[in-house]
Amino acid sequence: MNSLFKNLLLILFLFSGCSSVQTLNLSPHSFGGKAKNIIWIQIAGFQAEHLAMIRFNSPQSAITSFEDVHCSGSAWNYNLYGLRPKASEGFLSQIVGSKNITGTCEDYSRKPIWGFLNQSSHKVGIFEIEAGKGSLSTANSCLGKEGFLSNTILWKMEKGGKDELFHYLGKQKFEKSKVYYDKSCLKGNCFATLYDNVKSLWNRFKKEQGQSVFIIRDFSFLKALKARDIPKAREILVELEKTLKFMKEENQKTNDTLFLVTSSESQNIELPKKGKEWFEFESKGRNVIFKNTSLLSPVFAKGPGAENFCGIYEEFEILKRFFWESDKKSWNPLDVF
Repeated sequence: MNSLFKNLLLILFLFSGCSSVQTLNLSPHSFGGKAKNIIWIQIAGFQAEHLAMIRFNSPQSAITSFEDVHCSGSAWNYNLYGLRPKASEGFLSQIVGSKNITGTCEDYSRKPIWGFLNQSSHKVGIFEIEAGKGSLSTANSCLGKEGFLSNTILWKMEKGGKDELFHYLGKQKFEKSKVYYDKSCLKGNCFATLYDNVKSLWNRFKKEQGQSVFIIRDFSFLKALKARDIPKAREILVELEKTLKFMKEENQKTNDTLFLVTSSESQNIELPKKGKEWFEFESKGRNVIFKNTSLLSPVFAKGPGAENFCGIYEEFEILKRFFWESDKKSWNPLDVF
């Protein structure tokens, strides 16, 4: 009888183990999942602690969309030529999976993330905010490197030419391999907000059939920090939070989208302790001590494959982690999508 009882307990234990729900960061998560869509936000200058600008501004200190992730990691910011490269170089390293980034046209000879995808089934949209000389459109001015942006749509939220324009109230369709400028920025300062633009573009972009990669590249946050304009930086962070929340809500039903937030050239700042100093920080941006750029930048991931972004690794390894599968010795991007 004793032996029978022990056997029954063993069987119950085995069954309970098999039926347990897998979790990551205390949330249900299926390991080894394959994302059909990728939404990737690159924020120049961003550091995890900067979330205090918006988190503690709420009466209930509710967690932000940035914190609502399955996995967080850190990426080393250096390449073959030095420590702390510019954000534009760091982001390019993440996109092409190489630390041999020279800041020249040669950088665009490498295959970007969308180059590994089936171009007939995937659509790729890239939205840039104040990228300036760090824009991916630089590739189009490099002889022989024009194919870098083939089959992608690039929208730029900055003042530009009048040939190809978009507006958040418009309804026009967009052609692949073209660059579009925000019509609301023609006079310098942009009238439309990041959230207005992304919401409008995404609603038009998602109507096309197939899988997608949608990348948002923001350089305005770093510019505000370098200008020591904390109120402006917080305003930008609020827009990014609002945009990320919208994108998550848009894709929550299908559960087939990988959300990724990365940074580069992360700006370290020492926030005030509390009380009057903190009040003046929130209202006027005072009492902030600026330090050296960090050697590590945050990485936040949620959705299928998010587990690949846990840990500490080099910036250029981010590309590989989109496609890595634990049961294979090598990674093949086409197996994932």
